[in-house]
Amino acid sequence: MELNELIINSKNGDQESMAILLDMFDPLISKHARLLNYEEAKTDIIIGLIERIQYNDNFCPEGMSEGAVVNYLKTCVMRLRVDLIRKRISKSKLDEISTEDDYSFGSISSFENDLITSTLVECLPRNQKEIIDKIYIQGFKVSEVAHELGVSRQAVNNMKNKALYALKEMINEREEV
Repeated sequence: MELNELIINSKNGDQESMAILLDMFDPLISKHARLLNYEEAKTDIIIGLIERIQYNDNFCPEGMSEGAVVNYLKTCVMRLRVDLIRKRISKSKLDEISTEDDYSFGSISSFENDLITSTLVECLPRNQKEIIDKIYIQGFKVSEVAHELGVSRQAVNNMKNKALYALKEMINEREEV
């Protein structure tokens, strides 16, 4: 059975087709679950992928090449991992603040630093922000980012270094104020 046919059948509720799809993408799912480093990560990714396949009306594999469908599903798994990372970070930050008996300067300062850092990253140009996100948030290697963007590792390293320099400058400006 072709990949496109499996997805169409899965969208229509065929559990056997969904099971075959999940088996096909199990190595990718397992890799991203290991990177998340918590017990239920694989289950969370599988649930998210099932939801995206079944309930995303914008995704219609008819007429798409098999490679495009594979890329879509790979991107879904990567985005699910990022969403889960963000969810865990948000939850841990809220837990850290709400469970503090005495709102000590240290815990609030840490939260504020994370908030300021994320705000500063948003000020970067789109390509630099994308590089920082992929390397430091999503955990990609420089070579993986280079391959995905179709540029050399040197180009990715240069953009990363420019972004880090810009962030350092923004932090220095903030400290001077």
